[in-house]
Amino acid sequence: MPDAVAGYWAYEEASARLWRGALSTLLPMACALTVLVGARRGRPMPLAAQAMIVAFMAAGIVAILQHKGWHYHFLPALGFGAIGCIALFPPRGGPAAVGALGLAILAGFGPAVADPALSRTVNGTVTHVDDLAALFAAKAGGGAVFAFTTSPRDIHPALLLSGVGWDAAACCMHQLPALVREGEQPERRRAGRARAAGLRQLARVLHQLNDRPPTLILVDERPHKPGFGDMAFDYLRFLGAQPGYPALFARYRQRGVVAGFRVFERVE
Repeated sequence: MPDAVAGYWAYEEASARLWRGALSTLLPMACALTVLVGARRGRPMPLAAQAMIVAFMAAGIVAILQHKGWHYHFLPALGFGAIGCIALFPPRGGPAAVGALGLAILAGFGPAVADPALSRTVNGTVTHVDDLAALFAAKAGGGAVFAFTTSPRDIHPALLLSGVGWDAAACCMHQLPALVREGEQPERRRAGRARAAGLRQLARVLHQLNDRPPTLILVDERPHKPGFGDMAFDYLRFLGAQPGYPALFARYRQRGVVAGFRVFERVE
């Protein structure tokens, strides 16, 4: 846990982008709640609705304080807001109340439909998982896989679908971004802790891969890699400069690119 906390700052979103995403996600639901409160025309607000409004605000604040901007961080707030809207809906709801309830539905599901980037992420993930699962089943059946990536979102569902194992203690290279971006951290002590954690993870992964070589090693080649911000990070160039990694990859042969991952197969 201390290692994870030391390098977690690398995944923080820029403030302007964070607030833009938070407002576009939470503001429609807040407007729907406000309209439905007004539509009650002085009637007492149900206790459940009060609780959901408080929960909506608290969950939204917590999502913003995490400073990551990941869409699923806002899902609890949207869920509480939707329940609050249902609890607030008056027995004889007029056009304004019906419209507000429709707005609440759009607030909950609209971002996934209207935001092309998010829509591509959702649809792309499904396709990637299918492609990777087919690769694992064909090439690594009975063996294991490891991937140099900072997000297990595509890899681990594909492992479950294919029945192939993941023979490593680390879920992904989550410590690497803080190590690579060490110069961006103004607090020297914090940067030093993140560097030490990243080097420990590199050494631990290398030891595990040498001790139990997986059938396949995947390397993330996608343009956006979580944790690296806007930099064009090249895993192979970086790992080629780390002790022990060139010898590791010398025992593998490249077999093309699948779902944005360069695939390396162990040579028997």
